[in-house]
Amino acid sequence: MERLIASKMIYGGLMKVTQPHLVHNYNTALTRFGFKPIAPDEFSIDAMGFSPQVAEILDDSDYLNPHRVNPRFIILTPKQRELPYVQVSFSSTPELMRSFYQANRTALDVLTLKDVVFGEIEDDTYTVSTIEDLLSIRHVVFDLHSANGVLKGAHKLEQLISRFEREPTSWNNQKLMKDIIDLAGLCGDIRKNDPIPRNVRFTKNAFWADHFGGVYILRDEDGHVVLGDAPEPPFPTKGSTIDWYLSLEDPKTLHSYLTENDRLEPLNRDWLLGSGVLEARIDQHITALMGLSDKGADLGALTPSNVKKWVNAHAADVSNDRILSFLNKTKKSLLAGADIDLDKVAPDLRFLVQRADPAHPDDGLINRLIAEFVPFDFVVRFMVNKEAFYRDYETYPPNLREYVVDLIQNTYFNDKDRHWDKLFGA
Repeated sequence: MERLIASKMIYGGLMKVTQPHLVHNYNTALTRFGFKPIAPDEFSIDAMGFSPQVAEILDDSDYLNPHRVNPRFIILTPKQRELPYVQVSFSSTPELMRSFYQANRTALDVLTLKDVVFGEIEDDTYTVSTIEDLLSIRHVVFDLHSANGVLKGAHKLEQLISRFEREPTSWNNQKLMKDIIDLAGLCGDIRKNDPIPRNVRFTKNAFWADHFGGVYILRDEDGHVVLGDAPEPPFPTKGSTIDWYLSLEDPKTLHSYLTENDRLEPLNRDWLLGSGVLEARIDQHITALMGLSDKGADLGALTPSNVKKWVNAHAADVSNDRILSFLNKTKKSLLAGADIDLDKVAPDLRFLVQRADPAHPDDGLINRLIAEFVPFDFVVRFMVNKEAFYRDYETYPPNLREYVVDLIQNTYFNDKDRHWDKLFGA
């Protein structure tokens, strides 16, 4: 993983914390979570406030994610809203945090000028021991606190101001007046600059969770659908509200379900050719074959003539590779203006030429799922399913690792927004 860290593909884009008052605020939040104030004079944080350096000191990478259910957060500055998310147990956590940041943007700007915000994203589940614990998660509430009392004081000040405006004799109530003045000194004029985040409840619909070996939870009008790697449910289903379990080892049933429920975009000729995804997958697949067959090959020095020479030398293996054959055939057919009949395509291969419907609210989750069937598209896998990418990366020989890192840096990292829009935009 050293190469990934050095290339900022792990812990990349984090914010350095060096200002003494922010270090102090972070340590104060740590103590409220029951830890010692062990943050060093310089450390980095992500959007949740997770710090690799603090995790290393604590020897606990889950220090902000106990039981991997209700994640904690520490917000030192509103700048964190732009940061990545290093470690999550639910695919929905980044989306929920982004929604929280956006819905309470002004309040967080005001509050973090005076205080550090910390808390938990709470639901009704405190541990996950059965699948029902996951199925029961429908809504979350951000339980908020501030270390220096600004948030609590603002709530109290709001009540006192309301009382002052209600009671006709308030001007003669010296204690009430003093309490208002004292709290205003701590919180500021909350009528002009409200520091209270008002939007703290959000819906958690479909998501991936790293429990039970990693499962996808989808919700339809007909009930709960759980998707997993195992051929059979890796958990007891008796007494649960699960309606269907679909295995990723059964791509035919899975593809049918996603199609029938409008989660897959119909084969899109313009996207396949215009985005360059077909060409990219062909190139990456050939390079993966080269790297895996010749661990000494310099994949970074490849030229079109080198690749052609290798393909010719391994013509039998290349022609027998069903993935490569399908991609090449599809590309030729599309360029010739021919139609592709997906019903005649093997179910697992269909995922190579489809993406989630960009108009569906579950599109991000479904693109993550599709990436499970496209392990050689290193760029897309890194973009939408980092857990799977990191897992597979550990199995690659050194030359393929180097190629993958360079490829992602030279494509996706060059212009993330443009690359994302090209592959997944409407």
